[in-house]
Amino acid sequence: MPVSPDNAYRLLKAFGMLEFQLKQTGEFFQTKTPKPPIWKSFKIGSLEIDVRRSALPPPAPVHMVDVDWNKVDRAVARMGQAFVALVPVPAQRMLLAPPRNRPKRERIEFDLTGRPRAAYQPVNLPHNDAEALVVAMRRVRNNLFHGGKEDPLEETYFGEDNDWAVAAADVADALLDLLDRQLLRPVQAP
Repeated sequence: MPVSPDNAYRLLKAFGMLEFQLKQTGEFFQTKTPKPPIWKSFKIGSLEIDVRRSALPPPAPVHMVDVDWNKVDRAVARMGQAFVALVPVPAQRMLLAPPRNRPKRERIEFDLTGRPRAAYQPVNLPHNDAEALVVAMRRVRNNLFHGGKEDPLEETYFGEDNDWAVAAADVADALLDLLDRQLLRPVQAP
């Protein structure tokens, strides 16, 4: 995703601050216990030994904290147009423009031999505009952080990446503003 350094920095900084604040509230995070690896390597001198993890005593559980984006999505969906109004109109137009299936998401597809490969395909955004803005923001951040999604020679929408990064940063800024004013509240899952 070719984005200017200034726009990339603005988006990644805003998104990083957003994730940090969402975790700090205690209302928008979830804990995960990562699965331990199946094998553990030990090095003794020049000898390296692989041992099946089940042969070792279980490690102490380590809980990791991650943003619960489903909670965030439900909270902004409940706010509806009140949230949308906090996002600048150019960002709304960019992220909500028909056919509402951009940015692309990574999906697995199979080639003619049956081998899986990563492909980047359009996936519809939610119908709720507020929720769609947050989902689109995350996709832009993921596409920027994890690398380009298309060969530059095959890029369908050439030259729009900076606009997408600015729009996504605007959504992150709107969420940060709500968190600063303590106006973003979780909604219980149905």
